[in-house]
Amino acid sequence: MNKRLIASVSCAALLLSSTGLASHANSATNLVAVDAVAAATTSAPAPAKPATPASKPTASAKTTTTTTQATATSSTITRLLALGSVGGDVTLLQTLLNSNGYILKTDGIFGERTLVAVKDYQGKNSLRVDGIVGPKTLAKLAPVVAEVVKPAEPATPVVPAETEKPTETTEPKSEKTETVTKPVEEEAEEKVDAVTSASIVDNAADFEKAISKDGKWIICTLNDLTFDKELVLEGEFKNGKKNADGTDAIQRKIAPYTQDDNKVVLERFTITAPKLTIKSPNARIQGGTFKGDIYVEVPNFRIVDATVEGNIYFLNNEAKETFNIDEKSTIKGKRELINVDATSTASIVRDEADFEKAISKDGSWIAALLKDLTFNKDLTMEGEFKNNDTVDRKIGLYSQKTLEDKTKVFTHNFTLTAPRLFIKSPMPRMLNGTFNGNLYVSSDNFKLENTKVNGSVYFTTESAKSTFNNVNSEITGEQELVEVDAIASASVVTDEANFEKAISKHGKWIICLESDITTDKELALEGEFRNGKFATDGTHAFDRKIALYTQDDKKNVTGEFTLTTPKLIIKTPKARIQNGTIKGDLYISAPGVRLINTKVEGNVYFTTQEAKDTFSPEGTYSISGVQELKTN
Repeated sequence: MNKRLIASVSCAALLLSSTGLASHANSATNLVAVDAVAAATTSAPAPAKPATPASKPTASAKTTTTTTQATATSSTITRLLALGSVGGDVTLLQTLLNSNGYILKTDGIFGERTLVAVKDYQGKNSLRVDGIVGPKTLAKLAPVVAEVVKPAEPATPVVPAETEKPTETTEPKSEKTETVTKPVEEEAEEKVDAVTSASIVDNAADFEKAISKDGKWIICTLNDLTFDKELVLEGEFKNGKKNADGTDAIQRKIAPYTQDDNKVVLERFTITAPKLTIKSPNARIQGGTFKGDIYVEVPNFRIVDATVEGNIYFLNNEAKETFNIDEKSTIKGKRELINVDATSTASIVRDEADFEKAISKDGSWIAALLKDLTFNKDLTMEGEFKNNDTVDRKIGLYSQKTLEDKTKVFTHNFTLTAPRLFIKSPMPRMLNGTFNGNLYVSSDNFKLENTKVNGSVYFTTESAKSTFNNVNSEITGEQELVEVDAIASASVVTDEANFEKAISKHGKWIICLESDITTDKELALEGEFRNGKFATDGTHAFDRKIALYTQDDKKNVTGEFTLTTPKLIIKTPKARIQNGTIKGDLYISAPGVRLINTKVEGNVYFTTQEAKDTFSPEGTYSISGVQELKTN
């Protein structure tokens, strides 16, 4: 209950300042906020000293009270309370104060004695002594009772003097009161969406609901909120006002702050998220801080008296040209237009997780980078997608902007790094950047445009190779047809054929035997592989391992196997053979090769002096033959 109670009170003035419903008739009390519902339904201001309640109000009096009294009940407080306030929520306040040792009549009237008690309580609890019961005072008061106690017989709430005693002799005054209150009631009913507590949030889950298309037009936060996921502000909402032409005004507002009835900001809060996409038209962030990047795809987005600790990217010219920021606001990052030919913001990626989703079969037709991305694992682009009813799939390694003459110019080129990227989507292309790694293309008509590939391009079918389209691109490695049938399970082998594929340059960085393997062929371990780790200098660690053993989950060796071959050539740098037996000769051509707990029943020949000098046998090992340099 306490969170709701505090939330409902803290943001009332903020809501009213946005909807134009706030009443300043009680400005003498300098309220921090006012009751949104009461302000919308009560026409006359509450007097400083309310009249004594009638002992026997007539039926007509009861009816008048219903039309002019605030809607708070004895179990909720949904407004700021101060001298002159009346109602069931005041009764609740008096009950809470009595639970703290005060002796007040629970009559629902905020009089002088209640004021004295409130100020005394505030003083004893290090609160601002202003006699106004706001969120901070309630935060202290509410926890003192486990259950809110309703008075058995609350006194009849007092109504303003102008509408009191609607007897037969005061019938004209009663009619006047009815005439005044009726249109205000209709206005309040029309604008009730703006003042419901669903738009006032103090936790991440409620905030996500509030900014969704099923939320409210205004979202008020009462504390800092942090997200590790992307957020989207979406949906079209009416703010209760009218445009000059009489149509309903459309607006959306994120308000991480509280204010008083003079619109003076009291507290500012921070919303932290990696990315916030603005899809609601006429949206704004006001009065607080957003930490992260903002992507705007709708017109008339505004930053008002707020700070953005990140970048603002506009996805079209209209969004950029209609953007507005006031002089009190600050954007610490960039403000720029990015055109990525994307049909939805889901295709714009800012991190590794986004990219994997974007190129998956459940992604989008285009994956557009906004920065360099690095992976330590293989990636696959798969799934069939359409761009304007045409089959198309694209990885955009760039951002661009549109000039006034409608021409597009590149603003940034990005680098994508991965050991291997498998291209399986039909009509694929990669444009305007750099790819570090090897591409494995299984699709026809793959187009590589204005891109540098620091690696090789391998085609898994003859058709993929013959239809490849290289447009102004550079490939530092090979372009050839390969077989990759074993790529999914190449690291675990039980037979000769799979072992040969696994140790090839198209295999895995680690090859695990699950049985003895014998071949009469000469074998070669080749290719450079990353093991997913980093060296001490921050660069990728290169490694290749033939594991002649199995182990349990505690890394205890459970079985050792024998590889029999007339000759095994080691061409991979920093390769190692571990735990088991090699029957045959080793020819080592690469530096940094290690032999760990392995028995070699044969000779070890080095084809270079560097290979010999950097060779490192470790643990329990044995070599039955010679170890010597052999260059011919």
